[in-house]
Amino acid sequence: MSDDNDDFPNDPLRAGDADADGLDDALEDDCSSSYGTSSQDRSGCPDSDGDGWSDPDQSWTSGMGADAFPLLPSQWADSDDDGFGDNSSGFEADSCIQVQGTSSMDRFGCPDGDSDGWSNADATWTIANTADAFPTDSSQWADLDGDGYGDEILGMNADVCPEIAGESSVDRLGCTDSDGDGWSDPDFSWSTMDGADAWPNDASQSTDCDGDGFGDNPDGTDGDHCPDISGDSNKGILGCGDTDGDGWADEEDAFPDLPSQWEDSDGDGWGDNQSIGASRVDNFPDDPDSWSVTASLSCTQSHDFIDLYLEDEMVVSCTVTNEADLSMMVILVWDVPIGINTDDNRQILQLSRAGTQNSVKEVILRAKGSSVGDYLTVLKTEAPGADQAMDSVTIDIQVIDTSPDAEDSGAEEDSTQSEGDFVLAGIPMSTENIRLLIAGAVLVIVTLGIILRVARPKKRNQKTLQNFTRGALFGDDFPPPPEPQQWQQESSWKY
Repeated sequence: MSDDNDDFPNDPLRAGDADADGLDDALEDDCSSSYGTSSQDRSGCPDSDGDGWSDPDQSWTSGMGADAFPLLPSQWADSDDDGFGDNSSGFEADSCIQVQGTSSMDRFGCPDGDSDGWSNADATWTIANTADAFPTDSSQWADLDGDGYGDEILGMNADVCPEIAGESSVDRLGCTDSDGDGWSDPDFSWSTMDGADAWPNDASQSTDCDGDGFGDNPDGTDGDHCPDISGDSNKGILGCGDTDGDGWADEEDAFPDLPSQWEDSDGDGWGDNQSIGASRVDNFPDDPDSWSVTASLSCTQSHDFIDLYLEDEMVVSCTVTNEADLSMMVILVWDVPIGINTDDNRQILQLSRAGTQNSVKEVILRAKGSSVGDYLTVLKTEAPGADQAMDSVTIDIQVIDTSPDAEDSGAEEDSTQSEGDFVLAGIPMSTENIRLLIAGAVLVIVTLGIILRVARPKKRNQKTLQNFTRGALFGDDFPPPPEPQQWQQESSWKY
């Protein structure tokens, strides 16, 4: 072959190169009619990405060795045909070359059961390596704190506390739950008002809807008997209304308005509590016909009057005696009107049973006056809460004022009265009152005169008629009237 027709004039073994790719068409070029630079799977064929692996065509596929990624120079082979290249240093290298997979987030080309992009964990790739912590839940894949709740806040069973391992599962998921009841412990961002555990260390209680401090679980510790109504009762049934604040719920308190009583065993209206300070005490709690006992009272006063001028003080000595065969509490009450001042209005005494030491108490009471007058005061002994007194005595006190100023004031009043005022039937009468009294008397007299004048002419006319019938009008010169006829005598009409 002449040199003019020889594409390799210096090489006796090669001759033609129709596609001008530098390879002999007969001896080297696998694609003699197409220019190419491939050199790995075939020689002289098109290689779009220049990685040495020929582009696939109708007669040469990637399964035969053609470039599986003809436009990606860092990848060319895909043994498991999952779309990720076998070259470990290439783009999106397949981490599971022999196993087809679609994972694309934590590693490429490995099995992904829920198709969320995160590969399933295996012997060489665990959750700690970022494998899918939830391989069957496409909405979750990571669990940073390893508590079983996913970190994806929009996913299923999202962990509200993704950085703190927790077992809470009721009010919020994946947060600290100290008592393991499912309700999370309260923290700075989540209070009991939001739903946190009101009793973080008591697994039997978690919520308190009415906020009264008693748990809603009736079978738990201190269970609320009235979970929808805030209440303070803490004896018997808990967490219910307690009007008198004695700890017993109104619905079981025999005395809901009396703090010192709550039970009435015999149903007589008097309470069983006999402790010091209790009111309406039943001294016979098992006898419905008896409840009260008697404490007699006797008192004497130091003198009968109090002189304001001398700043006298009335001293009253009282003896209170228990006449019952049991100890009792007695209230000594001194009722005084305005004008008498005392700090001893009420004394509380504890008496032992009759005949024993401390069954009799001596009490000293003191009072002063504030205005002149005669006053009646009453001393009485009462049982706490009782409606009637056990015994009573009266003390009469006269308050006087012997000061010179008081005498001068009295003299001035007498002088004023002599000048124009006087007392009529115990009523002070001023000059103006006297004038009104006189005017009234005059009016009464005038009225009586008018009545008499109207009545007097009638009597005079009656007298004239009588004189006429008797002949007075005729005098001595006129004869008497004739005798009436028979028919006139029988008539009912008379002169």
